[in-house]
Amino acid sequence: MDPGLVHLLRLIKGYLLTGHVWWHMPLLLTMAYTLFVREKLLNIALHDSYPNPLPQIKRRCNDPVLGEGYIGCFEASMLDDYGFDEQALASVTPENCVAKCKTNMFSYAALQKGKRCYCGMGYESDSMVRECKCRRKCKGNKKKRCGGSKHASLFETYFCTERMKAARTIDGMCNDLTNSAAGSRFYRFSRNVPLNYTYSEPERLLKPNPRTLARKLLQRKNFLEVPWLNLFAVAWVQFMVHDWFDHGTPIRERKIKVPLQKDDPLRSKMKGFMKILRTKPDTCKSNYPTDPPTYQNDVTHWWDGSQLYGSDKETHARVRSFAYGKLKVDDDGLLPVDPKSNIDITGNTLKRI
Repeated sequence: MDPGLVHLLRLIKGYLLTGHVWWHMPLLLTMAYTLFVREKLLNIALHDSYPNPLPQIKRRCNDPVLGEGYIGCFEASMLDDYGFDEQALASVTPENCVAKCKTNMFSYAALQKGKRCYCGMGYESDSMVRECKCRRKCKGNKKKRCGGSKHASLFETYFCTERMKAARTIDGMCNDLTNSAAGSRFYRFSRNVPLNYTYSEPERLLKPNPRTLARKLLQRKNFLEVPWLNLFAVAWVQFMVHDWFDHGTPIRERKIKVPLQKDDPLRSKMKGFMKILRTKPDTCKSNYPTDPPTYQNDVTHWWDGSQLYGSDKETHARVRSFAYGKLKVDDDGLLPVDPKSNIDITGNTLKRI
C-alpha cells in the first residue's frame, strides 16, 4: 500500500480515537478521497485553453504558445555587442529565423531588413530595445515588424538553456522542462470545466444573481471569532495570491451590469445596478468568433516569488540591487517608495483602475 495512504489512515484513526478534534474529519475524509482518485482528478480537473492541435502559423501576440515571440524593435548596431551570431538562410522569415536559432540552441533571434538572421543568448532590455519610430521611413518589409538598415526585430525562441534549467527565469519560462511555456507569463489560464461550457452568455451569467447569492449566503451577520487564526493569515494569503496570478488591468468597455434588489443598501448609491469591469481580453484572439473566451496570466503561475522579483525584465531591474541576490532597500532597511503612487516598489505591479 502507498506509504502516504498508510500514514493518512493512521492519522484518521488517531483523530477518531481522541474524539476532541472530530470537526477535522470532513477535511481528512476529503484528503483521503483525493488521494485515492488523484490520478483521475489530475486528468479531468483542468482543461487547457489552447486548441488541439495547435495552429502551425504563429500570431502577432505575446502568448508563449501561439505568439511569434516578438519582443521589440531595437538598434541593429548593438547585435555584435550582445553575442549574436549570424546564421545563413536562403530565405529569411521570422518563423524560420526563430526555428534556426532554436535548433542551434539560442534563446533569442533577431531579424534585420528581412534578409539577415542573428542568434543570441541574451540582451539588456532597458538599453537595447528601442521601439521602432521609423514607420513611414522604413524601407524593409513592414510585415517583418521592423524595417530599415538601423533596426532589427528581436524574438524569443523559447529554447531552454542550461542556465534557465538551473534557476528561476524571470518570466517563468522553462520551469516545466516537458512544456517550456507552461506557467510562464502570458500563458493562458486553464479551466476546471470543459471548454464547451465556458462560453460567455450574459443572460446566463447573471442567473442566479451573484449579488443576491453573496448577500444571502456569504454576508456575515455577526462576527465569529476563530481562535486559531489571526489577520496575519489574511495578509499572507493575499501575498501568496499575488505570486500566482494577475488578470491584468480590467477594461472599462461593456461593463457587466448586476441588478440590485430593492432592499440592497447599495441600490440607491449605484442607481439600481452594480457595474463590474470586465477581465482584460486575450491578446491572441481566436480567428473563430464562436470559440470560447480565453484569458492570460500577467505574472508567472509558479510559486516562485514573482511578487517580490517581478515577471518581466523591467520590473526585475527596478526591484533588485544585483548584489548577493538582494532587493533594493532604503537606509532604514525598508523597501523604497514610488514617489508617484506612494506605494512600496515590489514585483507586484499595482494597477490603477
